[in-house]
Amino acid sequence: MKHIKWIAIGFVVFVCGLVFLMNPPSCKDAQWEYWKGMYEGEKQQNEELRNQTAQEIQTLRNIIAQKDAVIAQISEEVEEKYEEIEGLHARTDELESAYAELTNNLEKVDNLQRQVNLWKQKLTIAEGIIKSKDEIIFNMNKKYVAQLDISNRYKKLYENEQSLCKLAEKQLALADKKLRGFKFQLNLGKGIVVGLGALVIYGLVK
Repeated sequence: MKHIKWIAIGFVVFVCGLVFLMNPPSCKDAQWEYWKGMYEGEKQQNEELRNQTAQEIQTLRNIIAQKDAVIAQISEEVEEKYEEIEGLHARTDELESAYAELTNNLEKVDNLQRQVNLWKQKLTIAEGIIKSKDEIIFNMNKKYVAQLDISNRYKKLYENEQSLCKLAEKQLALADKKLRGFKFQLNLGKGIVVGLGALVIYGLVK
């Protein structure tokens, strides 16, 4: 009768231990699910933002490339205008040198008139150069604004990624805490089962 009692106790201990070991404490709880939901939600938003930002950045880069082409074309035109002015300077110098040798008043007047016309042409070209440089500055400002927009978008992506990393770290810390708790409970359960098993064996052999 005594052995039957201890055998029954041993059987109960064995069944309880088996159930405990086959059904360890769950690592999931409300806090875990909350942070997991936060992480997955922000991860999805970041993915959508990355796709949208990639398209926006490509558009901005196209704008920058377009402005670069415009600036290059205008700069080339400005160089041609400078060369044209140099040519007019040479012709003006020739007329000035010739004027010093003229004795006929009509020829002098004609010479001076031709010099005036050349200076008018140089002034017109110089005004065109100023206008062209204004256009260059305008397009460079557009480039700057586009590049600034790109930088701000990359900054936003970086900030979002940092936020996502913090959520992941929060999940990792929580998982580590739950895992340590799980191992402790599991080892405690094993210890209780082994201890009760030893007690049952002691009762049987006593």
